[in-house]
Amino acid sequence: MAFRTRFPLGVMALALSAAACAPACAAPPKPFDPSAPAIVNLDKVLAEFRKGPGWVKYQRRMAEENRSMSTEMQTLQSVRYSTDAEKAEALAIVRKEKPSEQEQNRLKDLAKKSQGVDDEFTALSQKTAATESETKRIAEIGAMRSQAVQWLQREELKRREQLMKFEQQLGADMEDELLKAVEKVAKDRKIAHVYSHKAVLYGGQDLTDEVIKKLPK
Repeated sequence: MAFRTRFPLGVMALALSAAACAPACAAPPKPFDPSAPAIVNLDKVLAEFRKGPGWVKYQRRMAEENRSMSTEMQTLQSVRYSTDAEKAEALAIVRKEKPSEQEQNRLKDLAKKSQGVDDEFTALSQKTAATESETKRIAEIGAMRSQAVQWLQREELKRREQLMKFEQQLGADMEDELLKAVEKVAKDRKIAHVYSHKAVLYGGQDLTDEVIKKLPK
């Protein structure tokens, strides 16, 4: 018995041809209507950007900066009674990618020096009958401790401000990347002006999906 198709052969052939052509014969972007404003939903673009490697790159840079600031504060706390020159030396060492063994030992020595001051203060404070010179030394170390606390607070505040500025700069750099993607689409489509979707109350030709395709991979 001959198999009978439900559709004419011509229709079947046309359907198969269209299916095969679909990926390669995708419709080109609709021509831009100069009478309608071009708009982009930057919130949606940013949401898509956060799913990609570009966002990971910025997150990594922020984490590295945060870690660097934290390491510096830990170092300064460990050498809190050192001279200004010794503190600068300690910071220079921890900022190196690979400090030498000699430099690492130098850091340990500076830390021991500061810890020794606290140990001395504790020992003297526990004496029931301190001598005049010991009482004077207790007051001297107490002043050193107070100054060290205030100094560390200033240093921490300084680094918080630096970290805030760094984060703001990263945000500006990320915004530039998003706007470059908008600019690429605008130039490809020969569009002179593109507006945020929030600035257009009604209508407009949405270029958001095209901009998302231009985001760095």
